[in-house]
Amino acid sequence: MERAVSLLVKWLAEPDFTELRRAFFEWLSRVFLPVHFPGVDFSKIDELSEVKNMLDVLNERFGTTPQEIADKLQAIEDPIRLKNLHRKAIQIPSIQDFSELLK
Repeated sequence: MERAVSLLVKWLAEPDFTELRRAFFEWLSRVFLPVHFPGVDFSKIDELSEVKNMLDVLNERFGTTPQEIADKLQAIEDPIRLKNLHRKAIQIPSIQDFSELLK
C-alpha cells in the first residue's frame, strides 16, 4: 500500500492533476480504506500526501518503517493529529518512540 501511495503521489504531483488527485483520494478514503479498516472514519484526512510524507521521513531517519506503523498512520482520521505526528517524526529519537505515540 505504501509503495502504491508513493507512486500515485509522484504521478499526480503536477498541478494539472489536482482534480484527479482529489478524486483518487476520495475513492481511497471512502471505498478502499473503509473496506480494509472497518469502523474507522477516513472522511477527515484531507491530504493523501501527508501520510506519504511522514512515512518518507521515518524511512529516511530509521530505515524501513514497520508495516504496523504504516498501517496505523494510514488509519488515522484526524488531520491535525497527522500533522503533529509528522512534526514529531522529524525530531523523535527512535522508531520505537514514534510507535509509542501511535498507541
